[in-house]
Amino acid sequence: MSSWNDAWDRGKQMVGEPLAKMTAAASSVTSAATATSAAPQQMQEESNENPMRMHSNKVLQFVEQTWIGKCRKRWLLAILANMGFMISFGIRCNFGAAKTHMYKNYTDPWGKVHMHEFNWTIEELSVMESSYFYGYLVTQIPAGFLAAKFPPNKLFGFGIGVGAFLNILLPYGFKVKSDYLVAFIQITQGLVQGVCYPAMHGVWRYWAPPMERSKLATTAFTGSYAGAVLGLPLSAFLVSYVSWASPFYLYGKHLFSKCSVMKK
Repeated sequence: MSSWNDAWDRGKQMVGEPLAKMTAAASSVTSAATATSAAPQQMQEESNENPMRMHSNKVLQFVEQTWIGKCRKRWLLAILANMGFMISFGIRCNFGAAKTHMYKNYTDPWGKVHMHEFNWTIEELSVMESSYFYGYLVTQIPAGFLAAKFPPNKLFGFGIGVGAFLNILLPYGFKVKSDYLVAFIQITQGLVQGVCYPAMHGVWRYWAPPMERSKLATTAFTGSYAGAVLGLPLSAFLVSYVSWASPFYLYGKHLFSKCSVMKK
């Protein structure tokens, strides 16, 4: 009996010690995993407290604090893109609304008669108006390759930013009475803004989930139609009550602010 008890004790010792070591090792692994999972959660909480800590753009910091900044970032991007297209397409209405006060006599809303400043022929006017689309047509396909090689959001910001600068220069081109300068500015403006549509397709390539791709793209691209619908009456109002150059300056300023947001 004594020998059997001794054998039992030795067996318990041989099995019990490795089992205790295995249990202790499993407990240490569980503790380490818990600590590792807690670290990213803490980092995420800190990030939620200050989501814009890596941005120095004051416009983005302000937007982040509003109700718009609380929505999902892909929808915020779609709204900003919609506004960008709205302004970008609105500037195409500037020349069409301003030209009647530039080469024809007109009466302002207060009854004062103004003499025209320019003596354009129909051929000159046609070339200046259509020159924008000469450049716009050229960059459509190359911009698709550029959007695949470079960050598409920065390409979009580049298009509307340079277009804004050129829109501000257009009144100067008119005032120096150089048809060639106006046509050159219009062609260049079309070239740089021709990248906007392909660039936004490049953005949704990465940002749009498959089930939301149609809704996000539609939200962004409907800004182009809204820009044309709202741009013509707004430009006409500015031309009638301020001056023929005011739509060019107004849209140029807003495009600059949009460019600074989209580049981030």
